[in-house]
Amino acid sequence: MSFGRVVTAMVTPFDEQLQVKWDQVEPLINYLIEEQHSDGLVICGTTGESPTLSEDEKLKLIELSIRVAAGRCKIIAGTGSNDTAHTIEFSRKVQVITHFCISELLVSCLYRINTEILNC
Repeated sequence: MSFGRVVTAMVTPFDEQLQVKWDQVEPLINYLIEEQHSDGLVICGTTGESPTLSEDEKLKLIELSIRVAAGRCKIIAGTGSNDTAHTIEFSRKVQVITHFCISELLVSCLYRINTEILNC
C-alpha cells in the first residue's frame, strides 16, 4: 500500500480550557488536504497529543477524519501507547469503525540517564 509522497501528522486543535475544539477539526483536515496537498494524515499520533486524549476522543477524531477526508487522502490512525495489551485492544476498536486498520504504533524506550551528566 502506498501512502503517497506527503503524509502529515495532524495536530489536535484545543480550546483555552484544553478541550478538543471539534469545530476546527474539519477545516484543519480540509486545509491539509486542499492547501498542503497531503496524501495522508496521521490522526492521534504523538504530534496529535494522543497521550492526553481519552479513548472516546480518539475514536471520534478518527471517525470524523475518515468522514471529512472522504477518500481524498489516506488516514493513518495512531493507536499506540506504552501498554501493548491496550494498543492491541484499541487497534481492534479502530478496525471495527474503519473496517480496516492502518495504525501507527508507538515504540517506547526506557533510558537510564546518567545523573553525573545532568550535574555539569
